[in-house]
Amino acid sequence: MKFSRGIPDDTPENIVRSMLAIIDDEVKALGAVVERETKREGLSISETIDVSLGDVSVRILLNYVESSKLHLAKISIGTGSFCSGWSKKDDSWIGEHWRMKLLPAETFSPVIKPPFRWGLYPRDASLQGDEPTHILDGQLLRTLLRERLRCSPRA
Repeated sequence: MKFSRGIPDDTPENIVRSMLAIIDDEVKALGAVVERETKREGLSISETIDVSLGDVSVRILLNYVESSKLHLAKISIGTGSFCSGWSKKDDSWIGEHWRMKLLPAETFSPVIKPPFRWGLYPRDASLQGDEPTHILDGQLLRTLLRERLRCSPRA
């Protein structure tokens, strides 16, 4: 039986670490190419992940606050996006675009605590007022990558 890696909900950094591991698993399985860049910007960590297979690309952007600094976060503990369809001609992403928000257990609580989950929102949705369309888990991340890279699902 093959183990399917999931996404934990305990800390923002463990969530992102697991997401990166899932992406690496899929890249290896598909024979795709991944480029990753990590930056520290104030309280947050920024991850840019570009995955390409042939002429099809996906970009995942994640900005999040580490658990040790969550008490300092004022507006958000994490945002991001999942974009597909890079156009060299237009120098922009022309495919599907999901906005992401790292959601704590209670949105309006003075204490930021787990479980934490990435909510996915359509491009035109409000991250403040709208409910997420999806909650990202390991299987959904794999499916989004494979569908956007135009691959058949893993058997």
